[in-house]
Amino acid sequence: MNPFTNCYCIPTVSPDACGYMWITNVSTSGGVTNFNNSSACAASSYTDFSDTVIASNLQLAATTMSFTSTGYALSFSVWIDYNDNGVFETSERVIAYDNSEQALTFTDNFTVPISVAPGTHKMRVRGDWYGYGAPTDPCNPLAAGETEDYAFTVIAAIPCTGTPNPGNTLSTVSSACSGINFTLSLQNNVAAIGITYQWQSSPDNSTWTNISGATDAILTT
Repeated sequence: MNPFTNCYCIPTVSPDACGYMWITNVSTSGGVTNFNNSSACAASSYTDFSDTVIASNLQLAATTMSFTSTGYALSFSVWIDYNDNGVFETSERVIAYDNSEQALTFTDNFTVPISVAPGTHKMRVRGDWYGYGAPTDPCNPLAAGETEDYAFTVIAAIPCTGTPNPGNTLSTVSSACSGINFTLSLQNNVAAIGITYQWQSSPDNSTWTNISGATDAILTT
């Protein structure tokens, strides 16, 4: 029987490969280790970087990913084969960004569940024309985009001791405007067993109210 690392589907060539749009950079931040990978267009529409380009982070910690394309804007999806069965399952799609704003560079993030086993897992990044929305299938042919494989190492979270030190709150914008999305994150990675998060809002910097569902280390409005 083949090892699971030999079982991943290889997408076929996109009909418009390298004609109008492709991935030029994928990078991570906020991890224990991160990568910044620039690439030219692959004529095969697929490149496997997983042997050499690896990011890592703790269970419960948030990892931010940046995606850059050239030509027309791409929407992106990311899968991580957390259970190492050689299949990128629907439940393992950790990022799905439609990119309706048609940005050539944007960021999104995901949090590693506590239930994921420590170890190195295959990560798949797929980008296709934004008009089709974020790719929903990890294997089917894309219209004009690319697929790139990486690796992601999950590190076991440690129990929380003492007082957490999250540092300052960081924002992707200096001045927020109504109807414009932005992301808030913590300066320091404080992921540990027993840590919980709750973001709050205030109209006057005096009275604070919990934001419903805002219980991760990163908040995207």
